[in-house]
Amino acid sequence: MLSANIYDANTQQRKFQPYEIFERNGLKIAVVGLTTEDTAKIGNPEYIKGLEFRDPKPEAKKVLEKLEANEQPDITIALTHMGHYQDGNHGGNAPGDVALARYLPEGSLDMIIGGHSQEPVCMEGPNLVKKQFKPGDDCKPDQQNGTWIMQAYEWGKYVGRADYEYKNGELELKSYKLIPIN
Repeated sequence: MLSANIYDANTQQRKFQPYEIFERNGLKIAVVGLTTEDTAKIGNPEYIKGLEFRDPKPEAKKVLEKLEANEQPDITIALTHMGHYQDGNHGGNAPGDVALARYLPEGSLDMIIGGHSQEPVCMEGPNLVKKQFKPGDDCKPDQQNGTWIMQAYEWGKYVGRADYEYKNGELELKSYKLIPIN
């Protein structure tokens, strides 16, 4: 399990590993885990007793600065359970992936692969969610502050597939699909 922002309430130490480094096809890929602060309110108290869920934005910033200084990854991905809220409007929820991407310096994250809001990330244009998404529809991931944001709907109904080409230090999106399971 990865999570940069879950701490042991007694020791004030991270409870889980904040990131993992993978080597694939000659690329160094950093994957950072982040969890919504709302877990403290909506989680089963039996399972979260003794845990502190800190604001993921500053925790991500600290971890990403450490990664850049010590690892220099080619690609940096955040795996989140924070939710995607159109144009960052999160209502009563804790800020999600859009707020995270906007908070960080541009280029800090290449992509966010998220969950929690039970909505497909299928965009018609900048900050414009495709409201009537149907299987097979053309769509694009969200992009905020240079970070691609993807979420494949809810409860395993879809698998998200994003194909990128890495060239000259940049990721270029080639295709994005939300594929129904059944």
